[in-house]
Amino acid sequence: MGNDEQHWEETRMRKLIKIESKLFKIKDRILKELPAR
Repeated sequence: MGNDEQHWEETRMRKLIKIESKLFKIKDRILKELPAR
């Protein structure tokens, strides 16, 4: 029973990590482009 809950937590964490890495890449790109002016 508790195993299902644990699995759900894991998938939720993975989704959050994916979203965070995407945001980090976007932020990195913006920071690189800004000083170029």
